[in-house]
Amino acid sequence: SAASDVYKRQNLELDYSIFIKDYDRALTFVDTLLSIVSSEKKNTQILLMLAKKADILLQKGEGVKSAKTYQIYTHLKDSLMSAEFYADLAMLRN
Repeated sequence: SAASDVYKRQNLELDYSIFIKDYDRALTFVDTLLSIVSSEKKNTQILLMLAKKADILLQKGEGVKSAKTYQIYTHLKDSLMSAEFYADLAMLRN
């Protein structure tokens, strides 16, 4: 689909920006991708983008922002894991 192609292209642009150490450009792409995957509620990709954003901020020398982003990542990951745990538990009970 067209939306999938846009996502793939932006992801390539993001990875290239990181590779050439253009961290401001990378942050623009990661924020755009985060808004796309958040609106589509794609939890795995949200986690991936948050982890990438934390790494970019760290590389850019913004340790405090990186730590805050990583905190959000960890909180979301824990929430998703406990939600999956309880969903699995409910299935076992049925």
